[in-house]
Amino acid sequence: MNFHTTHTTNTQATDSVPVDSFRLSTPLADPHIPAQHQRRLTLLRWIVRTVCRRVHLDRFGRSPVEIDPRLMPAFTAAVVEMADISGELGVTDDGKVEMIAETIGIPTADVWPVWADWKVKAEQNAANCSDAAHRALDRRGTASTGHTKLADARAISEALAWWPSRREQVYPRRKGERRVNPGLPLWLGGWREERKRNDASKRWTYSREELRLWVGRHGYKAGTVKRYAWTMTRENFDRLVARKEAKILPAERLSGQKRPGESDYAASIRILDEAPKTRKRAFSVTAARREYCRAFGCKKRTAIKRTNGLDAAQVMALVEQKLSPQAGICTDKVVPTCTDKSGKNHRFDHNPSVKNVPCASSGDRSVGADEIEILHRWYQATKGRPLSRENLKKMRQRGKLERNVSEACEWFEHHGDDDDLRPVAEAWTDHAREQESAARQDAKHRKAVRSGPFVEITPAMTGLVAT
Repeated sequence: MNFHTTHTTNTQATDSVPVDSFRLSTPLADPHIPAQHQRRLTLLRWIVRTVCRRVHLDRFGRSPVEIDPRLMPAFTAAVVEMADISGELGVTDDGKVEMIAETIGIPTADVWPVWADWKVKAEQNAANCSDAAHRALDRRGTASTGHTKLADARAISEALAWWPSRREQVYPRRKGERRVNPGLPLWLGGWREERKRNDASKRWTYSREELRLWVGRHGYKAGTVKRYAWTMTRENFDRLVARKEAKILPAERLSGQKRPGESDYAASIRILDEAPKTRKRAFSVTAARREYCRAFGCKKRTAIKRTNGLDAAQVMALVEQKLSPQAGICTDKVVPTCTDKSGKNHRFDHNPSVKNVPCASSGDRSVGADEIEILHRWYQATKGRPLSRENLKKMRQRGKLERNVSEACEWFEHHGDDDDLRPVAEAWTDHAREQESAARQDAKHRKAVRSGPFVEITPAMTGLVAT
């Protein structure tokens, strides 16, 4: 049977194998101490070390203070429990008692009765844990010995008045290093009572009418005013209110401009930050290019490149053509518009023979449901995730939709498995190639014109050129 028990003298049965519930990661753990008790033993050692350092500062520091009498029994319980876990209880009692008496500064005879009481409790707890382990062994077939705590860390913190300032004196915080774990929780009971007593004399009260004025006019929250009533004087708070009051605009300027739930102070700051109204200017090319950016979803620099040399009326004509319902229909008489009964324009009508569809520019090409389906499949295959509405919207706004559709159609020609969508992809790809070829020919012609002799064609020469 697998059974492990720990007596007060730390004796183990010869036919037992310990079952550790808690393991200590440090290699310095004592081999004769059960691993499930190592963590508690480490904590007790830190508590004893902290008490010794704190008491030494209180007794022999710059300003000696009287040791709280409640510290001796609480500290003795911690030492007894530490000796119980380490197997030294009943063996090194004399040295432990002398250490407690020397630390606190009391006679050894005063410590022995307290030590005896805690020792009896520790032995009784060890016997109870051993009986419980035997019962668990009979019931489950395996068990490990538990442990009952004797030391109360909070009682020691209260006796030491373990405030943050006193902790800094014992374990000062050094830059770049972790704070030492003293093993004791901070004791803030007396500190909170002292702070509450001091703050009670500083607190000032206010009426509901004043709170309503501060919230509605100056933008304060009720919780903020309540905190200020505790943390600052009324004179300082009135000074803050006066600063905000000086920035609030007159009522005639705020009328009709306040937003729902907005305070007078917030509305005044917003109105002052807004740009001043200028005179009404004529509709210029710059304003027309702003409308062009909104319509085509491009940047201002792109709009300037596309509309270079055009006036405001010509730019707005392009905008109206883009925003009109028939903007996507090609006006060439050679190629039919291919509109079905639903009124929806099918650009290619799924016909592989329709390949040459001239249009004014790449921005005038219409993207139908089939092209969007090809785009979704291409995006899923290349990106590894589905195409969301937000990404599709960004493509339209940035003018990248048609370019991505061209790449998707070119990919679909080689990797697509849908015969119904293949003619659409081929038609779109052929049209894109023809547009690229036409653009190259146009660029080549412009380059040749720029490099040749400059010939100015006047209206009088128009007839000669025509003949």
